[in-house]
Amino acid sequence: MRLCEQNEGMPQVRDGTLSHHSGLPGFPLRAGTIPMSISTDKHEAFAKLYQEFATTYPLSDAGKKHVASYAKVRAAARAGYRAVLDAVEGGADYTDLALAKLLPHLNSSFNRQRGAWCHFAPAVTREVKGWFENAPHIRAKPELWPAVAHDLVELVRSVVDDPAALATACAAFAAKPQTRGFQTGMLSPILNALRPEVLALVNGKSREVLAFLTGEKVSNAIADYPTTSRLVLEVTEDLGAILDGAGPAELTRLDRFDMFCHWVVAVKGFGPRDAKYWKIAPGEGGFLWDRCREGGYIAVGWDELGDVSALTKSQFDERRDALRAEHPEWTKHGLNQVWRFSQIQEGDRIVANKGWSEVLAVGTVTSGYYFAPDGDYRHRVAVDWYDVTRRQISKHGWSMTLAQIDRADFEEVAGAPPIVEVGGGDDAGGADPGHARPVLRAAYALEDLAQETYQELDEVARWVRAVGRKKQMIFFGPPGTGKTFCAKRLARHLVERTAGFVETVQFHPSYGYEDFIEGIRPRPTDAGGLSYALVKGRFLDACERASRSTDPCVLIIDEINRANLSRVFGELMYLLEYRNDEIPLASGTPFRMPANLLLIGTMNTADRSIALIDHALRRRFAFVRLPPCFEGLRRYHAEHETTFEPAGLIAVLERLNRTIGDPNYAVGVSFFMHEDAVEQMPDIWQMEIEPYLDEYFFDRPTLVDEFRWARVGAAILGG
Repeated sequence: MRLCEQNEGMPQVRDGTLSHHSGLPGFPLRAGTIPMSISTDKHEAFAKLYQEFATTYPLSDAGKKHVASYAKVRAAARAGYRAVLDAVEGGADYTDLALAKLLPHLNSSFNRQRGAWCHFAPAVTREVKGWFENAPHIRAKPELWPAVAHDLVELVRSVVDDPAALATACAAFAAKPQTRGFQTGMLSPILNALRPEVLALVNGKSREVLAFLTGEKVSNAIADYPTTSRLVLEVTEDLGAILDGAGPAELTRLDRFDMFCHWVVAVKGFGPRDAKYWKIAPGEGGFLWDRCREGGYIAVGWDELGDVSALTKSQFDERRDALRAEHPEWTKHGLNQVWRFSQIQEGDRIVANKGWSEVLAVGTVTSGYYFAPDGDYRHRVAVDWYDVTRRQISKHGWSMTLAQIDRADFEEVAGAPPIVEVGGGDDAGGADPGHARPVLRAAYALEDLAQETYQELDEVARWVRAVGRKKQMIFFGPPGTGKTFCAKRLARHLVERTAGFVETVQFHPSYGYEDFIEGIRPRPTDAGGLSYALVKGRFLDACERASRSTDPCVLIIDEINRANLSRVFGELMYLLEYRNDEIPLASGTPFRMPANLLLIGTMNTADRSIALIDHALRRRFAFVRLPPCFEGLRRYHAEHETTFEPAGLIAVLERLNRTIGDPNYAVGVSFFMHEDAVEQMPDIWQMEIEPYLDEYFFDRPTLVDEFRWARVGAAILGG
């Protein structure tokens, strides 16, 4: 039966809910084989998240395109399916046509030009043949592709003609040796597109949400897709009142659930509580990226170590040290990256980066470490690269190959602005790495800001009001009070759910007007000489970017008091107070500061007292003092369930700060916010705190002696 023909006897669907079940024996909504149970607290959590989703994402430009994509991809799927059936019935070779039209491809110019079916949840980035012929666990043989195409067409045709045959068809497809590697995320898009009323779209994002709601791991195997699809139907029926109460009216209940899954995982950054976040560079300059993307993995080198999956840490150390004896130029740090890499687990999140300025992709680990049987860069983990949009970042500490990052950094880079390139088209609404479009930053509520900075809600609300009133503010306080951390988190709240940017610049004593505003810079010429061009500084560059948007944008000026501010700011001193005015810069160029650019500075009062700051500058900024937050120290160690009890440390710090007697030079708590604080504490105190006290009490050494580790260590550790 053709898709365009009438399917008599099929159950009617309203808002994604089957109006009767008896006519569809393969799809009972209350299947006993499904371990479905959504607790009351999960219901409440879902309702809260869904309300946030419904009132934000579908109203954004990206959300509107996403809504429209459901109809677009299904229309394209129907046309592609008809073309494949015509080729089959006409006796033509339909191998390439079936692979291109029945599998979900990334909406890229390459895939559009070759007529592939582009989908908003792509599983294929370029050509599926290359992926399967090079994948380490599959190694598909080129001569088998006609058989693969035949099996694919038979699966789709049998299910479209009779959805009740889904379980039998999926089992038969999975049993074929040539179809190994075709999983639910690759095949459910076409089944859903052709039968959206009874077959669910299942991918890594929806499986993650289902696992959260039900507490059960959700399989990606195609043989298990019938069970997973029924699970989606059951879950959406259970959550029907929530799903039907809000969200895009033109979408079915199943589609609203799918769109929510995309938002909560890819936009908001929802994930398992124990998930870890990693940034990994796929080779120097990103030269491995194409292989990693097409192969669905991320890899590191040091292949000489061999397979480390069965090693204990001590066994790994022995193997590492033996190799270093043979290769003295190799470093322990470099080799140890392989051990850390091998600890990456399923469900962890990966950022693939190219240097410190570019994100290549974001993905979820689908299976842990394995050692590839041949090739190079054989230490690998499998990754579902669900977002391959290249994005612009500024992470100067990201020069190493592998590093664990926190969730805040992950969400920041995952929502960074896309890199603009020549190219375009929006045929199916998917993400095209070469097509720029506004990207909304993840939600970051005032409550999140208060929780992460260990401040009261009223206090962080006061920060927001101050920035709104003055347009510029400064966090000031002694060392270790989290000034830069608070500035970054406040900036994140200010740009939440917008396409605004956050950029950081650090001042230093030699920083000048030419660096910040504009100045003459020498440039080499083709003739071997020098030309002297007028070059924009960091501030003018930020102003130009902000002026192209109406969303709030934030420039963080770290260590703002370390530079000669009157010299650095120049005409900006006037414009900070009179934002609507336009004045000429030193070069004569007329300039007006955009109203949506906000400035947040940080000032370490141990370097230079606030009293020494020019009064004209002080009245242009709101100042927020950050004293040592001992409650934050307590909460940190409680939340991270460390073995360190901070009561003794807090008592010592309170006594120490009374001895110092000046709040501008007090010792803060961020020095001690480490999960392994017990092991690190002696080094932290002797290498960071004592040198600071030696400098402050240079003329009173006996006071320092009272706070040497030998005197206070036992009290700090509770001994």
